[in-house]
Amino acid sequence: MRLLTTPANNLAGWTRHIFSRNTRRAFTPSTQPAQLTHLSNSHIPPKSISNQTHSPKPQSFSSNSIFNSPINKKIKYPSFKNQRILLVKKSNDQRASNALDSLISYLDQQRPQIKTIVEEDLKTLESRKDIDLVIALGGDGTVLHISHLFKNTACPPILGFNLGTIGFLLPFAPNDWFDVINQVLNGKIGVEERMRLDCFTGQNGSGLQSGDTNAIAQRNLSTSNSLVDLSAMNEVSLHRNDSPHMVAINISIENRFLTQAVADGLIIATPTGSTAYSCSAGGPIVYPSMEAMLLTPICPRSLSFRPLVLPADLHVQLAVSFLFDFSY
Repeated sequence: MRLLTTPANNLAGWTRHIFSRNTRRAFTPSTQPAQLTHLSNSHIPPKSISNQTHSPKPQSFSSNSIFNSPINKKIKYPSFKNQRILLVKKSNDQRASNALDSLISYLDQQRPQIKTIVEEDLKTLESRKDIDLVIALGGDGTVLHISHLFKNTACPPILGFNLGTIGFLLPFAPNDWFDVINQVLNGKIGVEERMRLDCFTGQNGSGLQSGDTNAIAQRNLSTSNSLVDLSAMNEVSLHRNDSPHMVAINISIENRFLTQAVADGLIIATPTGSTAYSCSAGGPIVYPSMEAMLLTPICPRSLSFRPLVLPADLHVQLAVSFLFDFSY
């Protein structure tokens, strides 16, 4: 599953302390060669439907069963208790707007018992937990946007139709939406969980671009700073930003010091994000449903610092070191 998006959470500048750990929940595969995707993080993320072959090109929906695959032993089945479907489209896109109108008309006529909700209605919705399914009309960025909409609560499965340029997370073609939606609403598609990351930092990245490392260190060491909680579907990156020097990052796992990385930055990625920024930085590609975290350096000074694959339930702590001498 290829994500060519920018980092989910880019903490620019000199962030003193990042506390990152896996928070699971996931994507979703369907019972047909179609596949539902469900995201997950400590807060709960989204789900999304995708084709069995994770191809960058949308493929026609077929009804061939894929249940013989061992991976489907982990698939769960969604329940549509509340009969509510959220429709999210790519903004400022006429093709997506036309598809949204057609989809609403179809559901109103053929499935009158289902309440359709558009993104603008979320502000007045009492609880987002009552949504059973999200239908995405757009590109990979639309799926990332949906993940953000449900950053503080469980996210229902995401059924994605590719109206974007890449569409690795939305492998269904718009012309197949009739067959695909009927399969979903008839309960013939399962949900495969993925994971997201929870990140806690003493600074949220704002005001950290001045270049005054002494002032930054004092702010970050201050006990008055409250933790900022972020979630990421792809990855969290700690980067030197516009500084001409590399950054020295102390890495600890479960409060035990591991090593110091001197590099342009460091990426902590999910398996879903292993094909995005981490892959471009030389990290390994990990199967999307695995429970793991990737620790990938960005242009490290030492050739001995290689990407790491860690268990998903570990706590990883990153701290910028201000004691490193970059003057040579």
